[in-house]
Amino acid sequence: MPLQGRFDAADQARTMRTPQAEIEAGLPAWPGPPEGTDPEYLELIENLREAVAANPEDLRGQELLATHEFALGNFVAAHRAVATLIELKGDAATSADYSRHADLLVLAARGYVSPEAERAVVRALTLDARNQVAQYYAGLTYLQTGRPDLAFQIWRSLLETSAPDAPWVAPIRERLPQLALSAGVDYTLPPLPEAAPAGPTAQDIANDASLTPDQRRERLGEMADRLMLELNTQGGTAPQWAELLTVLALQGETERARSIWGEAQSVFAAAARDRALIDDTAKAAGLGEPLPFDDTEILPPPSEAPTEADHGAAIRQTVTTLLDKLANTGGTAPEWAQLIAGLMVLGDADYARTIWDEARNVFANHPESLAMVDEAAANAGLSRGPTAQDRATAAEMSDADQAAMIEGMVAGLYDTLTTEGGAPARWQQLFSALAVLGDTARAQSAWTAAQTAFADAPDTLDTSALAGLDLGTKTIGVAVSDPFRQVATPLETIRRKKFTADVERLQEILATRSIGGLVLGLPRNMDGTEGPRCQSTRAFARNLARVLDLPIAFWDERLSTVAAERALLEADTSRARRADVIDHVAAGYILQGALDRMRHL
Repeated sequence: MPLQGRFDAADQARTMRTPQAEIEAGLPAWPGPPEGTDPEYLELIENLREAVAANPEDLRGQELLATHEFALGNFVAAHRAVATLIELKGDAATSADYSRHADLLVLAARGYVSPEAERAVVRALTLDARNQVAQYYAGLTYLQTGRPDLAFQIWRSLLETSAPDAPWVAPIRERLPQLALSAGVDYTLPPLPEAAPAGPTAQDIANDASLTPDQRRERLGEMADRLMLELNTQGGTAPQWAELLTVLALQGETERARSIWGEAQSVFAAAARDRALIDDTAKAAGLGEPLPFDDTEILPPPSEAPTEADHGAAIRQTVTTLLDKLANTGGTAPEWAQLIAGLMVLGDADYARTIWDEARNVFANHPESLAMVDEAAANAGLSRGPTAQDRATAAEMSDADQAAMIEGMVAGLYDTLTTEGGAPARWQQLFSALAVLGDTARAQSAWTAAQTAFADAPDTLDTSALAGLDLGTKTIGVAVSDPFRQVATPLETIRRKKFTADVERLQEILATRSIGGLVLGLPRNMDGTEGPRCQSTRAFARNLARVLDLPIAFWDERLSTVAAERALLEADTSRARRADVIDHVAAGYILQGALDRMRHL
């Protein structure tokens, strides 16, 4: 057949493929959860199914349902939940959402790319052409519809840009030579990266008679540090978790091992074989029973829903949601007005006034929207701030005149508070302003005056700052707040070596800054799910909590690094300089987000 004829036949075959529903109807039904799955876990999933069925518009519920049905191998139920999730998100659905849907459709169809799966792939690549899951399924689509030439082009490029352990690398490498032959291309597979030789196991070290007791302890300590680092940065496999339990048991750290065993059971709750390996290893090491794993976050997640019985909680949730939306994507005048009204109901007039000022800047060129915001602020009981004319006049000032005006406002606030006193919120405003100006001498003087003013109620002044951490595989970005927890300042980037060395440097930083708690960025996926990086962050927090006697909170860090990169680009920072500071600038975004949220809890 001529080449064009083959292309035409492939196109025709592609348009006549069997729909997803027909394929699924001809396949065996889901056999049920894997043997050995925890009955309590299955009961929770059944409760989740009932809750989602009763409230199908619950975005978080559909997300959880999709995640857990996938973990149980129920791919049909999982892809239906993701389809509902995409429908609920509408235009906010991401490339990852669509590639996830395609992946589940293909899994449910036992490897067949249906027309529905192809549509999801096309949508994913339209939103993000670099989506590698979608690229893999695009190549598979062409392979199944008689276009090996296109499949070869897509997969060759994907192989060259993928990590060696990406799940699609092995099947691509297996098929590329034949695809190249079919496409008439002279092609040789690139060599596989050489695997590092396997080292001794913990039991090997324990049984090595040539080692002295001190050498054995040192070797086991090094292995524990290495495994901790791998779990903290990569999530870790079940064998790695099992090996860590063995190491800790040999070191005599029984309680620590039992705690990690409890977490491992949570991590692998839906993976019966992995959990069985870990349980068998722990029991063989004489660990007895696992300790319960507490996965509670100190800061409530943004997706927490208020109950009808708690009106105040409902308002706080609404305020938090609006703050997140307006900070990330902007919003309409009614949304700004609603936020101002909500803050006033919660009694936070100072922050409501700040939001009002920001809204007036946003709508400075939109009189109708500005009037709506002003009316809402007035109805909520806020006094008017600077007028549009005042702002226009300030905008025409030189930088020096603007700086003088700001300095005058801060000086006036400083004089008023240090001579007449004022509410704690006003002192917080002063400290924030002085922090921005970098006036440490006046800040120290103001702090002394504040301590005198509140001598009879010292708890009114919380003197402990917070630190924010952006945890990466090679670095830890660190940011700190002022004592009143108003402003986050990027501080430094720690180059990771091993856990003990990383913690030593972190302790040095915390000791010099009166830190009262830590906020770790939690790198959720864009669809809100938690992957290996979240698992790594939680493991790092768990290990850190055993060393530092400080409360630790998590904060959803999605897009923090993107925001930091954008800010550095806008500041015309060089590429080399951006690489040096990006992590602690991202930590600043994480910490500032948590500070803003905490003011309204």
